[in-house]
Amino acid sequence: MSSQLRSVPVRRNGRLQACEPCRKRKLACDHGLPVCHRCQKRKKPSECVYLAAPLTLSSAKNHTRPSLTGPPATEAPSTTNHQQCSTYRAVGGPKRPGKVLEQAPRSSHLFTTPNNYFGSTSFTAVFWENQHNIERALPPGQTLQVTSEQIQASSVAEVEAVLDFPSRTSRKILQRIPSQETCQILLARAFQGRDNWIDFGLQHCQDMLWSTHGDSLNGTRNNEDLERLARVLHKNATKPLLEPDDPVEWLDAFSGSNIRWEALGILFCGWMYGTLNPLSTDESLFPSSTDSKRDKKQFQLRLMNSVIDCVNLCSETDTVNPLIVHLLFRRALLHSIINGDTSVLLWRTHGDFICALTALGLHRESEVEQAKVSLAKEYRRRLFSVAFQIDKSIASFTGRPPVLSYRYCTSRMPLDVSSHALLSTEANLTKVASTLSADGWNTDGQIYAATKLRMCMQLARIRDEILEISLGNQEALNVERMKELRLRAEKTYLAFPAAIILHPSESHKNDDEYWNKMSVRIRHLLNMFLIDQFLSKFGATDGQVLLDTSREQLALILVLWTERDRFTSHWFDYEWIYC
Repeated sequence: MSSQLRSVPVRRNGRLQACEPCRKRKLACDHGLPVCHRCQKRKKPSECVYLAAPLTLSSAKNHTRPSLTGPPATEAPSTTNHQQCSTYRAVGGPKRPGKVLEQAPRSSHLFTTPNNYFGSTSFTAVFWENQHNIERALPPGQTLQVTSEQIQASSVAEVEAVLDFPSRTSRKILQRIPSQETCQILLARAFQGRDNWIDFGLQHCQDMLWSTHGDSLNGTRNNEDLERLARVLHKNATKPLLEPDDPVEWLDAFSGSNIRWEALGILFCGWMYGTLNPLSTDESLFPSSTDSKRDKKQFQLRLMNSVIDCVNLCSETDTVNPLIVHLLFRRALLHSIINGDTSVLLWRTHGDFICALTALGLHRESEVEQAKVSLAKEYRRRLFSVAFQIDKSIASFTGRPPVLSYRYCTSRMPLDVSSHALLSTEANLTKVASTLSADGWNTDGQIYAATKLRMCMQLARIRDEILEISLGNQEALNVERMKELRLRAEKTYLAFPAAIILHPSESHKNDDEYWNKMSVRIRHLLNMFLIDQFLSKFGATDGQVLLDTSREQLALILVLWTERDRFTSHWFDYEWIYC
């Protein structure tokens, strides 16, 4: 085989040239001589020829920061795929000009897989560590660096060849999208009273869905329009997701003409949340029958099936990106509400969520990455923080080992900045980040979504160590370590910003502020309860300490019940308490 390979032309990137039929169809070629396997299978051996073709390099003028432009309405969609740098063209109806995100092609190591994370013990590590030595041994003009376009071209083309699009499933998903009015109502109910930047992102994505593809979704949805829209979603989903630093460009990368299956799946999750709001009594969405309750359940079933179908379509592309991780998180959260935290289905979907997160490498950050400030980076950090906390909550509730351990994580906590700052310009976000304290907290005394997220992340870090001792083997049963952990847990809570520390005698007129303080305090008390419960088993503490902790927990939970009308905007966080 080696003699055959030497007779095949070698490209400037060091890789063997594909035969002309495989190259034109963007399929992987096995470089067989005299005829490759694909041409043999197609029974067209006469077409299998190898032509020397130099690798086309990008011109310097393309190496610019991402920009938003509007292409002509009649411009055909680009078929070129790039890794984290592709040009997104407007794809869809002929009357819908879209926005284009252009970014310079980046080079990637020959021994890496696009979008996937591989650690220091992986099969790629030896090549990374000896990259310079290997490159010195290569013939002049050859390199181990290839463009992301070349890495992705064959894999994406094979996915498109295998999948039957537009499939019946894709048309069903699009047919299940509620009317525009219903979508607006459901999303408003889902995040009622909340001020979170991701809610704004979902609203933006929904608005762009109807403004860009409203012609296909309004009125009677015929198969022709749905097939055209399905092709748009599929084509975008097979491309790498752009993650520009600019917030507007970041949102446009997966909305409007760039809509993807994972983004649509997240929207379905938002609509599903709107139907699950227990405080909503308006039945105007289900007027087709006197049995509105039955109609509502059927409507919820269609929405949930659409979420699952979107996940399955994303899985078929064999790619992972932050949006897919977000979709898997939302799906697991829905199973938690519908099936309960003890269901095996939740445990499996939670495992999918964590596996996708680690495959993308959201649990690891290098020193260079830690210094970066951008919305895309904060999105990744917040996804990891939420995953880490939920993992500890499920493990505590079920008594099962957590899936994600602190011992393998180096990602930083999110910046303690407001949603307004996060969605502002990169320069303004960097300026706000520079005003944070040495510990990373905001200095204006406010309680932002990130403030609570950071606190819960620190409490989850302690919970992870508690579970490591409590659920571990006999060698892990260390009473002295648990005593030290109790002192550290108290010190951690008292080191939180004073604005969010709950004082028993304090009067709270602001319901949201009271809620944040109580929820953080309840998490801390659960840590203390688990520690005292462990110590009491070994006679290292008296039962009174455990009883006092339990009483305070119960008192706060009773407040959530008796004054639940004050916390209607937070029903989603503790919906199980109201039922």
